[in-house]
Amino acid sequence: MGRKESKGELVVRFVEYMAARQVERFGEVVAEDYVQHSPMVKQGLEGIVEAGRWFHDVFPDIEVKVMCIVVEEDMVVGHFAWSGTQRAEFMGLPASNNKATWTSMDIWRVENGKLAEHWDVVDWAGLMQQLQPGGPTNTEVVKQFYQHLSNSDRQGAFALLSPEFRLVQAASLPYGGVYIGVEGVVHFFEKFFDFWATFKSRDVSYFEVEDKVFATSTIVGTTKKGKHIEMKMVQVFKVEEGKLTKAEPFYFDTALLSEGG
Repeated sequence: MGRKESKGELVVRFVEYMAARQVERFGEVVAEDYVQHSPMVKQGLEGIVEAGRWFHDVFPDIEVKVMCIVVEEDMVVGHFAWSGTQRAEFMGLPASNNKATWTSMDIWRVENGKLAEHWDVVDWAGLMQQLQPGGPTNTEVVKQFYQHLSNSDRQGAFALLSPEFRLVQAASLPYGGVYIGVEGVVHFFEKFFDFWATFKSRDVSYFEVEDKVFATSTIVGTTKKGKHIEMKMVQVFKVEEGKLTKAEPFYFDTALLSEGG
């Protein structure tokens, strides 16, 4: 006899079917009398299949990344990062051909080995903003990047990077260097958090000059050696066709950071 599928695996299989445009397989993991608490989706298995087909018409290249799955008794909570290009009308907005990224927090109740009930919280406001004619402004793209990072949503942030994205850090820093693409940024974060025990940005403001966006903030953190640091910082981002292509510091106290290491 095969191993019984866990509740978390049921959810992962469901979202994989969604991303693979295999809604006809939902019945393998979803109960016939599926209870849906989203006003956008009809009740029952047929309702979620119909909603999946509609969503694929709107976002035919939809992709999903599983950020986190938590299981507690008969409940499963999932945090997901989605992306897709709008090719059809969506909630009154005509097809924009804009690439959008958004996140959702979903809760399922599992009964008799299938998903029986569902609730969700989706970043509809952020999604709809990206689907406006002309797409998000360069400043909006940078804001989304900061928001994803402040929510510890690295996958959502990575979805905003171009494949050739370049992250430049001052050579004098413990994590100094040039990092290319998502793989490079992942390596940067590894080195970054070898230096920082805690870190956050606050009071972030933005101003745009041509294809560059300047983000000013106060960074607050404690290094692994126990030094508390608080200072002003300005980062400059370059944006092309809705994607970040470069980020580098414009102003910060390199000596203060070097001392903290």
